[in-house]
Amino acid sequence: MTYRGLNNLEYANNLGFSEALNIEKNPYPQGAFGGNSYIPLSIMKLQELEDEALDIEGQLGDAIERRCEDLSKIVSQDRSEELRMTLARSFCEIFRNCFEHGKSESAVFCAQYWPKLDTVEICIADRGIGVFESLCESKHTNPNNDDEALAYSLMPGISSKAWRYKKKKAVQKTVWDNSGYGLFF
Repeated sequence: MTYRGLNNLEYANNLGFSEALNIEKNPYPQGAFGGNSYIPLSIMKLQELEDEALDIEGQLGDAIERRCEDLSKIVSQDRSEELRMTLARSFCEIFRNCFEHGKSESAVFCAQYWPKLDTVEICIADRGIGVFESLCESKHTNPNNDDEALAYSLMPGISSKAWRYKKKKAVQKTVWDNSGYGLFF
């Protein structure tokens, strides 16, 4: 692979773009280490989350929630506790989808608060199976294409996994069972 023009992307390199490309002997070193208004390009790995869940004697959702609470503190800029909690819950639902529905081993993310615009910009990406393939695994949804699958996924109660959790006995159920309200929320 050849990478050209990165020397002109000072902002992207400061957010860790070149570092994330894993360029051998990277001539465009990352200048970002995180700050009070941004999170540089970062990776959340499933294996690390599973290890953390074991350490805290919890579940995968607990480990994801802890990480997302930290992310939300930076992005919410201490505006309000309600905003921080809403962002943490939103991040948690998105990351859970990456791992639980997308079957991804990792997710890449970055975020920035723009004070002059009073705006937050967030990117979360994974290389999972995708919404269409995930919903095709359910006996309750039958999307015909990606657009239809996305429309389904935003409806309340739609999940490729929720029907499996409904069969659990009450003592086996947890707060992390899929309900189909994550993306809808």
